Amino acid sequence: MSDMQGKVVDLIIGVLIMFIAPVLYFNKTAQSGEELMIRQYTTAFVENVCTHGYLSRTMYEDYVRQLSEQDVILTVEMEHSERIFEPVYARNPGDEGAFFFSGNVREYEKVTYTDEIIGRISEQKGRYEMGAEDSFKVVIHLNEAEGSKVVAAYTGRIRDIQVE
Repeated sequence: MSDMQGKVVDLIIGVLIMFIAPVLYFNKTAQSGEELMIRQYTTAFVENVCTHGYLSRTMYEDYVRQLSEQDVILTVEMEHSERIFEPVYARNPGDEGAFFFSGNVREYEKVTYTDEIIGRISEQKGRYEMGAEDSFKVVIHLNEAEGSKVVAAYTGRIRDIQVE
């Protein structure tokens, strides 16, 4: 009788392996396919923004619509970095109310994040303008039960902007 029980257990394990393993494999393949599509959408979006030198409401809404077609919950983070060059002025020792150019220039980086970018799109004719040589970055997080995982991150440099 124990030999029969062993064969039944072996049969059950064999059936489970034959059916569960392919399901797990195809589920993983489907996830990889979704992640690939998300990366492609993100790359195309960033390249489009960098080519034009601005982010429009339509560009952003189209991108979010493409992402929402995937069967996953995503978080989009955007970041615009620009280098600022600012002349340094000093007080004129002879006249307290006057300043003169010291010959130095201060350089720093200003970073604008998602909430402010989207806010400016709403305020400024539906466009967020960027300057040549600025950088634009998008990071996509996949929100899962066990936490957040970066699916795509892409950074591009704004090209010389053509007047439209």
